[in-house]
Amino acid sequence: DRSAMRDKVESEVIDAAFGAFFEVGSGIRRKQIMASSLSLATPGRDDRTASAISWTNLPEGAYIGLPPDNPIQQKVLRKLHAHGVRLNWSATYTHIETVIGMVEKGLGYALLPGFSSVITKRKSVSLIPIDPVEHTDYYCITLAGKKASRELLALQKLFSDVLRGHHA
Repeated sequence: DRSAMRDKVESEVIDAAFGAFFEVGSGIRRKQIMASSLSLATPGRDDRTASAISWTNLPEGAYIGLPPDNPIQQKVLRKLHAHGVRLNWSATYTHIETVIGMVEKGLGYALLPGFSSVITKRKSVSLIPIDPVEHTDYYCITLAGKKASRELLALQKLFSDVLRGHHA
């Protein structure tokens, strides 16, 4: 839960949190670890660089999503609404990895952040970029005004390097 992680950063229970923090309150510093945008997750592995698909050309069929209160899913729903696209939502799961597993089993498509490539590289799932782009960047949040430790800077670099190595 992003709000619980943000609360722990604010109360200094933890030094940092990593994830899709699209909005943060005052007192929190947000550092981009990886630029990312929404992509169509499809069953099957295709290592070729896929051409982008438009929102209005998303394939028909069942779609698997994240819960409606999830900020990623909220971005998806806003973007679909803006383009007048209606999808057949067949299932909802809390974790991106579970959604990807269901896509891999052929139970539907999903609209997920590009940073999900860290997971899809281990699965028989392809990510196709969607145009126009809807940013879903991956961040590290820390307490504003607090100097990052050497260890935290090293961890941020490690996350960035790993994500960069898996992002298409």
